[in-house]
Amino acid sequence: MPEAKQRQFAADYARGLRDGLISSGRASPFYTTEVDGRAGAAEESVKLDGGRIVYRFHGLARAVQFVLDYLQARSPVLTGEYKRSWVVLVNGSPWRGDLGDIPADAEVVVTNDRPWHRLFEVGSNGKPQTTQRRKHTTRKGITTMRVIGATEDAMRQVRQRFPGVWAQRRFVRLSGGKNDAPWIRKDGQEVTYPAVVLRMRPEG
Repeated sequence: MPEAKQRQFAADYARGLRDGLISSGRASPFYTTEVDGRAGAAEESVKLDGGRIVYRFHGLARAVQFVLDYLQARSPVLTGEYKRSWVVLVNGSPWRGDLGDIPADAEVVVTNDRPWHRLFEVGSNGKPQTTQRRKHTTRKGITTMRVIGATEDAMRQVRQRFPGVWAQRRFVRLSGGKNDAPWIRKDGQEVTYPAVVLRMRPEG
């Protein structure tokens, strides 16, 4: 077999194994490729004598995507503003790139920067609730759905689904959010925002 065809065969075989792991759910769809130690190189460039094609799957990115999808699905939809206002912070800064590019050693925060996010999460008395959904009528008489404890539920789901990812629910302070967070209450106190905090476990 000509050398070019051997390289093509090796590349196709490696990609087939990779895609099979992803489609079966055993590996994350977020990954980077290394060929003979060269990041981002084409699989076809692998050495035929002792070459290596390595895919590094990013469980953290997959967990972040899961949390975003979960929280958006749990979001009440009236104007759609709340559902669109989930944000991802990486090491304290807004992240606008591909989730697959998040560093494996980063701390990731997923939260919503709308001022009523805390009310949706814990209710008007400030005590954590366990009921998933509850009808709520606004001052204007518009009936919406109030999401109770969605971030806590998302945290629990991550712990069950992604054993290599550490997850915690936390109330965080925001600055520089796309909706001009942080918001200040009438008593002058800064609003804190319920969030899901994620990072890889050392052994993950």
